[in-house]
Amino acid sequence: MTDYPTLTFPDDFGFENLSAIHDLTTRFVASLGPDGPKKVVLDLRCVTKFTPFSGCYLASLVKDLVSLGINVEVLRPVHTGASHQLDHLGIVAHFLGHPVPTTKRVRSVPLVHLHGKDFDLAIRMSKMVRVSLELTAANFYLVQLCLKELLLNAFDHGQSPKGTFCCAYGLRNLRIVRVCTMDHGMGVLAHLRQNPKYANLTSDTEALALCVRKGVSGTRWTRGLGLFYVTQALLHAGGEIAMASGSATMLLQEGKPPVFGNLSTPFTGTVVNVTFKVRKAYRFILDDLEDR
Repeated sequence: MTDYPTLTFPDDFGFENLSAIHDLTTRFVASLGPDGPKKVVLDLRCVTKFTPFSGCYLASLVKDLVSLGINVEVLRPVHTGASHQLDHLGIVAHFLGHPVPTTKRVRSVPLVHLHGKDFDLAIRMSKMVRVSLELTAANFYLVQLCLKELLLNAFDHGQSPKGTFCCAYGLRNLRIVRVCTMDHGMGVLAHLRQNPKYANLTSDTEALALCVRKGVSGTRWTRGLGLFYVTQALLHAGGEIAMASGSATMLLQEGKPPVFGNLSTPFTGTVVNVTFKVRKAYRFILDDLEDR
């Protein structure tokens, strides 16, 4: 047993459990008080599911604690798969400078902390996606555009001193790639309200629903692909996109109505959690993109 304050994470450290995880961590940080301890322990031993979302959330939490002058000890997951995912996403390596392992089965883009636009990161991620999903050249082009748009949106929403966290991994045997971006900026609602057309918007849920519609932007003009095109391409290919901002969450899946949820503790900023799959071609949308 440790004498230091300990935060024990649940077995499911996935986006689906964001509300419970965010409540837990917010209460823990608040309990440390202004004159907090010199050290805390983050106990991941029960975690059986560790994803890019988990990596971004954990990295953001560690950064907050370190900024308070608190040393952080991480107890690794006992579950072999979760422990391997922790390594491949480079979470511990990011803070300790350790090398990130690679295998043929798991391809990853280790945790990156962004303070500006980084198109090179989009290129690295799209190459990883191409290998993991065995994409054609046309599909690779579209995926790269989608990833650039995700990073641009994260930068637009997340212009804060804390910056944006991003990481990704691909499982070749399942032909699935997971990507997460997490910023702590103004959030979707405040971003949309910069546009006079949406100045009276007051609901985080409505803001999430609007941000993936065609032509919706936080500026007077539409920039880039837009989340509408990213969403359409992902859903058509059997993927999914989940978002959280403020007090709301949203899950979009092909052929299903949007699923909205509430966060009892609002999330400052925006999380975009994406799953790429190969079920159908991505290229159906290319003609539309080239016409714009």
